[in-house]
Order: sequence, then structure tokens, then C-alpha cells
Amino acid sequence: MIEDENKQWLLSAYIGNVQILFDPPWLNLRENLRIRRILKEEQREFYPKNFEGFDRRIEDLSCVIERQVSFKKTIWDSPDYRQARADLQTVFQALLLFVDRLARQYTLIETGQGFREISESLESYAPLSDIALWAEDVAFHHQRPLVLDCDDEEEFKKVWERLDKLQCQASHLDMSLDRFAMASQAAGESYYRMHRLVDYVSSMEALLTQNQPELSFKLPLRMATLIGRSPRECQDVFDFMREVYDVRSKIVHGDDPRKFLPLKVREVEIDFEEVLGRVHSYSRRSIRFVIDLIDAGFKKKEELLDLVDLATLRSDMRNSMMSFLDSGKDGEQLHNQFKGLEKARFYDRLITEQFDESKQKTLRAMPN
Repeated sequence: MIEDENKQWLLSAYIGNVQILFDPPWLNLRENLRIRRILKEEQREFYPKNFEGFDRRIEDLSCVIERQVSFKKTIWDSPDYRQARADLQTVFQALLLFVDRLARQYTLIETGQGFREISESLESYAPLSDIALWAEDVAFHHQRPLVLDCDDEEEFKKVWERLDKLQCQASHLDMSLDRFAMASQAAGESYYRMHRLVDYVSSMEALLTQNQPELSFKLPLRMATLIGRSPRECQDVFDFMREVYDVRSKIVHGDDPRKFLPLKVREVEIDFEEVLGRVHSYSRRSIRFVIDLIDAGFKKKEELLDLVDLATLRSDMRNSMMSFLDSGKDGEQLHNQFKGLEKARFYDRLITEQFDESKQKTLRAMPN
């Protein structure tokens, strides 16, 4: 199918569990890319009118991400088309990272009509499931709708702009975001609960590990270093993620998950839905912090991991990294400080047999 040079195509991604309170009811991110409220007529097209519970579904919270483009050749072979799809995905990922909530991307609609017109029936694209019900199957602290209002506009744009700028610049970040989004979208599908846990851990592996020994120790430790703001919080994150990593390993090797659920952390049982909620939150925070560090100049994965390892073992580097992550300032100073210490290789202890023997002692002694 060849499109006229001036033919305008619209790509739309429908998002569940998100409420837009802007007035006018849309947020322009850049030319031809925006988020808007879903229209009532679209909601009515989303489900068959004779489907049980239809009236309640009309009130479900949703929004639409739209990207308008012009095509000069076959649409599916066009670089503009591929970039447009990537842009929609980046906005969706920014929604997931903005606050600790779960959003769900239902489908992609392609149409030659204008911004606010949908020419095709959505029934053939959308699942016949309730938008609200899927959120009831996740931990309480993030099952509430993600609400964007005028006070959030600038802050959300900052998250999206930073993510958009880094698009395709760091393959480990791209892979981590893809797996994180896959895990988040599967919320509410009971069949995929174990898959979600595997995807969350895989997302963190892509972000914070390399092909090195002791991954079951290094991944939880690095997440604890990034997330923890006190020795107690570091210990809690570390203990929890070590158990999660062990469960994930058993799942991918075919063990029956019923043997080791509910999860036990320091002899305290944690319901599996709460496990998914916590690992979602920890993963989201880790990704946000890594994006900040990449933007500060730590684009190479090796440098990023070296920085986190140094912050585990040196109070001066930890204080500098935490100051940057909590304030968003002095990124250049942090990078220069790291470069000045790079030759010292203090973090080599993380990959030696001697450190392996004293890992728990080192964790407990992590600097404030």
C-alpha cells in the first residue's frame, strides 16, 4: 500500500489505569506526539455493547498516546513508521517510570484519519477483559490509577525527555525497559504471575550485571546500593532480592513454584502478590536512578557498574552518588570524581574469593 506524500497517518496506543486531568484534556510532548483522555465514543467501541458489565467499563480510566506522521512509501517499511512506534513505546515506558503505578498498553491502532477520529472498530484489537479487574490482582500500593494533572506536567515531561534522549543509546537500558514493561503489562493475568517475576529479574540483570560469577549476590547488592538510603533499607532490599533471585532461578529451571511460595525473607512470609509489588517498585526505582546516571555521563555499562560497586565500598563515593541521585545536581562532579579513582580499582574486591567469604559483613558495614 503506497501512501500519498501528504497523507497523514495516526498511530494510537490505548493505555489502561491512567487518568488525564489536563484542561484542555491532552498533553503535547512535541509536534505530533501527545497523550490525551480517551473519548466516550472510543470507550463504547472498545467493548461489545451486549457484554456483561459494559456500563461500568464506560467509567474505567484510560488515555491514548497518539503519534501523527506522513508517509511517502509503503507504511510498514518506512523508517518514520518504525520511529513512530518507538516513540509511542517510550511514552508508555515513561508513564510506568513516573510514579509507582501500573499502566497497561492494550493495543496499537493505525489509521489514516485525523487526530481525534478512529475509523476502525476496536473490538477486534482489544481483549474482552475488564480494564479495572486486572488491577485488583496486584499489590495495593500501586494498584490505584496513575493520575496526571497540571501539577505533574513539567515533571512528567522531564522523565519522558530524558528517556527519549537516551533512546537506543544504551542497549542495556533498552533491554531492561522492554522486560520491565512486559512484566508490568501482564498484571492481572494469573497465568503470567511467574513470568512477571522472571521478567522483572531479567530486567535488572540486563541493567546491573555482566557475565561474572556470583550474580545472585551482586545483583541484590547493587540494587541495595542504588535504592537504600540507610543501612537497614539496604539490608532489607538485599535480603528480599536474594530470595527473589533464588525463586526466579528455580522457576526458569522448571521447579514447581508451589514448593517455595509464599516467599520467606528472614523467616517472614510474604504473599506472592506483595512480592510482585515490591520487585516492581525496586526495579522501577533502579531504572530511574540508572537513567539519571547514564544522563550524567555513565553511558558505558562497565563504568556504571564500577561506580555502583565503588559506592558500595567507599563512603565518599556513596555520599557523592546519593547526593546526585537525590538532587539531580553535580552530575559532572560525580563523573570527574569517579574518573579520578578509576585506576585504584577498589571495587575489585567484589569479584575476589576473599570478598566472597566476607560478603555479609561487608553488606552490614555499608556506609550511610
